[in-house]
Amino acid sequence: MKIPNLARLPFGQLSRLIVGQINRGQYFFIVDGASAICGYCGWVQTTFENAEAWLENNVELSDAAMVDGPVCVVNIWQASTPQANAAIIGALRSRIHSATELIVAKRFYPDGTIRKVRLPIAKEQLRPGPSGSAGQSA
Repeated sequence: MKIPNLARLPFGQLSRLIVGQINRGQYFFIVDGASAICGYCGWVQTTFENAEAWLENNVELSDAAMVDGPVCVVNIWQASTPQANAAIIGALRSRIHSATELIVAKRFYPDGTIRKVRLPIAKEQLRPGPSGSAGQSA
């Protein structure tokens, strides 16, 4: 695998993440003008407690933890270009649940450093999705 952040994950863990995202409809791809995939984002909605446990203690989110809570845990974000990164931001704003108050994520750097991200969300930052209301999953 050419993507270091995804290659570091055990295959079973990565496949469970992606299958869960697909089953919940909480994912999307970014495709460029040449129809090549250049970005992917997947997430799960959960409670503040579950999100903090994932962020601080690497607790895997169980099926029971995946509820329509006020926190969006972005557990896969991959963009191959700055344009794909910007497209992911815009697409995520229209797809996460309308009751989202906080987005959490982990940023992995080549030197092994991990930055924990907590991003409070104001309702005005969410955009209506394709169906006309923010919060409809992709």
